[in-house]
Amino acid sequence: MKFEEQKMPTQEKPAEKHPEQKEDEIFLGNFEDLSDENREEQEEDERQLFEDISYKTKRRGEMKDGLYPVFVKESEFKGEPEMEEVLIDGEKTKCKKIDMLTEYAEAFKTADSYRKIGKVEARQATEREEIATTQDGTKNIAEPGDWIIKNPGDKDPYVFGDKSDSIDVRQQKFAKKYEIIDDEPGVFRPKGIIKAVKVNENLVFDTSWGEKMAVKGGGWVADGGYAIAKESFDNTYERIPSESEKAEEQKIKDIREKLSAI
Repeated sequence: MKFEEQKMPTQEKPAEKHPEQKEDEIFLGNFEDLSDENREEQEEDERQLFEDISYKTKRRGEMKDGLYPVFVKESEFKGEPEMEEVLIDGEKTKCKKIDMLTEYAEAFKTADSYRKIGKVEARQATEREEIATTQDGTKNIAEPGDWIIKNPGDKDPYVFGDKSDSIDVRQQKFAKKYEIIDDEPGVFRPKGIIKAVKVNENLVFDTSWGEKMAVKGGGWVADGGYAIAKESFDNTYERIPSESEKAEEQKIKDIREKLSAI
């Protein structure tokens, strides 16, 4: 076992090489698999060391003599964020590449809730078509039956739903989040509520339906696994008061009613 031989990553690149090492990777060393629940005998400092070097981009190689070689991308090793150039609103924009749902998991737990306001235009695709959404740099495929939505103020529409769901499930979810306005064909009223966090840097990430999505600083990310451009968010969402805020508003309302009755 080589824990005692390993040091925490520094700015200096390790000299040791490994036959499974890729061009853009650093070889961190050989480690036992600590995922086994029966690792009580593992020393605490060794367990902590493995956790400390468990970067999001880490990769395990083939096990040999009970040990796994562990690799990490060189950019991650040096503490530099991985960047990617994405087309947003027709402009090439450098964005920090992240695993959005993982990175913002804690933030979403305490984030404010928002609901859509106003109305949206929506239509169902009758044939397979590509939908480009320039405000977040995505291109998605609408299958027959998919709903294509255009929010108020947005330049381009987007395809509703997670492609990991079946078309029937996507249609059911649309019906839960939007209601028909009888006297306005093709126009719907949103019903959904999201938790969202404002971002202060340009970000790009892979969505659960297999597309890349990007957002500029000032935009928002939502707990549904997607991004919302600043202008689109400002035109489409409103904050829902917390329970304590609602109670305070009711208290003020009651006081005013009592004062007006005097």
